[in-house]
Amino acid sequence: MNALQRIVLFTVLCVVFIAPFAFCQGLEDKVQEYTMKNGMKLLLVERHTSPTVAAWIRYRVGSVDERSDERGLAHLLEHMLFKGTKTLGTTNYAEEKPLLDKIEQTAQALMLEKSRRENASQETIDKLKKELYALERAAEKYVVKEEFSQIYARNGGSGYNAFTSKDGTTYLINMPANKMELWAAIESDRMKNAVLREFYTERDVVMEERRRSYETEPEGQLWENFVATAFVAHPYGQPIIGWMSDLENLSRTKAEAFLHKYYAPNNAIIAIVGDIKIAETIALVENFSVT
Repeated sequence: MNALQRIVLFTVLCVVFIAPFAFCQGLEDKVQEYTMKNGMKLLLVERHTSPTVAAWIRYRVGSVDERSDERGLAHLLEHMLFKGTKTLGTTNYAEEKPLLDKIEQTAQALMLEKSRRENASQETIDKLKKELYALERAAEKYVVKEEFSQIYARNGGSGYNAFTSKDGTTYLINMPANKMELWAAIESDRMKNAVLREFYTERDVVMEERRRSYETEPEGQLWENFVATAFVAHPYGQPIIGWMSDLENLSRTKAEAFLHKYYAPNNAIIAIVGDIKIAETIALVENFSVT
């Protein structure tokens, strides 16, 4: 290898191995961290390459935080927080709420009767199933489907989604920079006034997701059993989606308790990157902050 070749090789190695570290260090220097009075942490990066922003809200709660009677709840709750609030996702919450309460009472009675196993009354189970179905159909007339995503889409939002991991739950959206106030209003309302409507129909959706992705998929079964064996006495051993026997016994009451315990400002981190001004963004989030 001659001298010129050695110089070329050295340059290539610098680009491949050194440049990424330099980029990461530069990005880290741009991050502005701010902790609000309610304990919520903001991570902000100004990047003015386009008039857009990417906003993430991460709650420090995942499947490892579930008790033995809550397995699968973090993931199910991720689904539920797309259902709306007292003002979004409903045409009349005052009329809807009594129906939601009746649905919960009936569902609790149904799960209690099923828990008696061989001593359960099939007649009672069938009766309660019919009552639950009728109540859920009656509550449907108040539901506005996907209102969060519709509002975001009408205002230029994209990539609206969420995911649950072992240690956290994250909600994300990309949108025009001039729609930050809309985002702050929606997300503060969701953090403060979430309503877990359509809980039992959504629980059925998650149970079907489990059947499709794990119970009928050899690869899914293999991975699930491998992790359960590797983490015998640790919550990492339980699947994020939960075991089927656990999902069948999750209730809206449990979900609401889990929500109020973990979905709080002092357990949340917001990351915003894009065409923003740091001081203005902090003031905006503080203006819509949840105590």
